[in-house]
Amino acid sequence: MLNRLAVTVIVVIAFTIIAVAVNAYPWYLGLNRSIKWNNGIALTDDNVLLDVKYADPGNSKLTVILVHDYGQDKTFWSKLDLDERLLNYDNAVVSFDLRFHGNSTPVLASGGGTYVVSSEDDYVDDIKTMVKWAEKNIGKPIVIISYGEVSKAVLQGISELDDKNIRGVVLIAVDYKDVATLINKTNVNIMVLSNDPNWSNVPVYFVGIGVSRDGMVKWSNDQLDLLFNWIKNTAFNASNLKASE
Repeated sequence: MLNRLAVTVIVVIAFTIIAVAVNAYPWYLGLNRSIKWNNGIALTDDNVLLDVKYADPGNSKLTVILVHDYGQDKTFWSKLDLDERLLNYDNAVVSFDLRFHGNSTPVLASGGGTYVVSSEDDYVDDIKTMVKWAEKNIGKPIVIISYGEVSKAVLQGISELDDKNIRGVVLIAVDYKDVATLINKTNVNIMVLSNDPNWSNVPVYFVGIGVSRDGMVKWSNDQLDLLFNWIKNTAFNASNLKASE
């Protein structure tokens, strides 16, 4: 009798713990909900094919476009586990390979030979192409996340588009001096995750993070929560917030 009572008590306690954990909600957001990733192709104005990977959980309010750094490709975001986490926060996610990176071809779609990158403007065109592609194929307000040096091309592309559908940009592992001249040209909400303390003097939402010698970010779960919540809120908030971590 005593053993049965003990087993019953243990079962009740176990179910209670599981129920509390499930209702707490945040712990399972990082789990893969088996949302299907799709493949696509975007064609730039100068006839270069960009390889695209995208997914939409169906109840998304935002599209997040991920822009990898030079020398990387779209698989970089999977290494950071950022693409899946963004999906689990109910965002549509688009990642792609810049020209001459990953699966994006340097061969012109017209079959007219190989395209040679002549300046950073070519990568700016890639950014603008992907914004237009996302608007056409997904049709939600847009937040762009960029990593490292490519952030300069991202900010230039945003300023040239001047598209009210772009609600914000997140710059990761970027030094302020590298993009200082472009910040004031960009009329969108800006969040920065960087180890450069100069950002704390700029009217953006700044979160100080660690960056290793190989350029990889080192962030805590709390800092990632700040990122995800900022993305969620920026769709409805027209003004920048300033913070230091």
